[in-house]
Amino acid sequence: MQTRLQQLQLLQALVHPAGWRHVGLQALLSVVSSLLDIAGLGLAVSLLLSSGSGSAASSSLLKDVSPASSLGLLVMLIIARGPAAALPDGLRAAACRAV
Repeated sequence: MQTRLQQLQLLQALVHPAGWRHVGLQALLSVVSSLLDIAGLGLAVSLLLSSGSGSAASSSLLKDVSPASSLGLLVMLIIARGPAAALPDGLRAAACRAV
């Protein structure tokens, strides 16, 4: 119990200079980046599995979507992932300059 209290005090001491709002924004951007990664990987795997003729493993979500549209969506996810991954780094750099 004592170590948990020490961990919480350490967390509070580390968060205090940046502020809870900044730390929350960092966490949110990290979650969004991870979700974009997962969506992109899932879509890529679904495209690969459905590329075979009559594949039983193809996703029901992609059955009505043309391969060109699926590839376009995959490219959009890849493009969106770049800024989503760069934003937390930029915010972290700005916070370091402010301190």
